[in-house]
Amino acid sequence: MDQEVLEVFEHACDQGDLEVAEHLLRALEIFARRNGDDSNLNGVYIALAQTLLGKH
Repeated sequence: MDQEVLEVFEHACDQGDLEVAEHLLRALEIFARRNGDDSNLNGVYIALAQTLLGKH
């Protein structure tokens, strides 16, 4: 399920929908915590930062 959430998160970032991206980010953080692996979160945070800076 986390892969599907990641894809929707990326779509929300592409669309500049920060409200939705924020909620999906929280879900991705929960998945990472449950799996004990937060290595994928770096890319998620970068995508969000790029959206905030208007570079995504």
